[in-house]
Amino acid sequence: MRRLWLAFTLALFLLPNPTRTEACGYVAFSDVTEDREPALRALLRDESLPLLAPEWHSELWAIAWARLHGKRFSDAEVSSLVDDPHWLRTRGGGEAVVAAIEVWSNARARVTPGTVAIDRGPAVHVEPYRPGPHYVYWLVCGPDTFLTAAATLADRAARLPPDEVAAWVRAQDQVFALCSNAERPQPEALNVGSELARFDRLYQRAAAAELAGEPDATARFDAIAASTSPWADLARYRAALHRVRAVADDDAARASLATRLRAELAITRDEKARRGYGQLLDRVALFYRPAEEVVRTLSTRLLAEDLRADLPRVLRDLVHFAKRTSGCALDLPSLLKRCGVMAPLEAAPAAPSSDT
Repeated sequence: MRRLWLAFTLALFLLPNPTRTEACGYVAFSDVTEDREPALRALLRDESLPLLAPEWHSELWAIAWARLHGKRFSDAEVSSLVDDPHWLRTRGGGEAVVAAIEVWSNARARVTPGTVAIDRGPAVHVEPYRPGPHYVYWLVCGPDTFLTAAATLADRAARLPPDEVAAWVRAQDQVFALCSNAERPQPEALNVGSELARFDRLYQRAAAAELAGEPDATARFDAIAASTSPWADLARYRAALHRVRAVADDDAARASLATRLRAELAITRDEKARRGYGQLLDRVALFYRPAEEVVRTLSTRLLAEDLRADLPRVLRDLVHFAKRTSGCALDLPSLLKRCGVMAPLEAAPAAPSSDT
């Protein structure tokens, strides 16, 4: 795909006066500009699409592809993209995770220093990425992790005594330390104190076991899900996520798990967990099938359905699997031909890419 971008860049210089077509307008668009909203709205709603630019994220190419195939985005779909400036970077972290860590750090700093003895400064720096082989870093703790912790701490600071708040923060620091290093110490069990603090510690310990890759993490989440804990819904979802990962190569197990997921979704009230169940059902139904088949299914959904708040996820998944196919699943050469960039691209190989 990088060769495709190179051919496209050369084509732009070879065509100083591109012919206006029904599909393409003259407003240059780049998602790296400071104010993305006007151009994104133009891409989603204008009668003529903005002029294609090689620095587009692949998800934006998918939007243009859908527009050229007759898609009309609903108000809810437009809002799901325009109202969230970080939607493009949710998959890889980037700005979204940096902003979420700042929210957590600010919430932590607001805990009154005179009444809660917790560490401050460099010792509590949060690193959400974990190093892998060949100088690769994986995002292990995403934005929701830190936003949930910040909201929970604000609530607990108002409801728990200072010593329990201090213990809560220290345990959460240990959980977050595991994001970058699975060998770090885990929070200890809590057998005294208020019921709410003990419920929280059980969930913190289950999350720590998950980050450390311990095999009993699923059982810990199952135990929480079967209790009266305020974390029961999210624990049930985390356990379900573990089960989805375990059935990748077993068709019968996937069918059985899909039935279980639908039953659990029916009794889940937490909205975040409900959205998560929707993603898990998609994984069970699609993600272990050939990439070309997944692309066809997601492309059909993109064109035919009002995806509402699910639109960002479907776009990211579509691009992810399009990059895994042997051909150009989004039909970019045809898209470019409609926009006045023709011959140089038709000879370029349509290989999977590693672009953003």
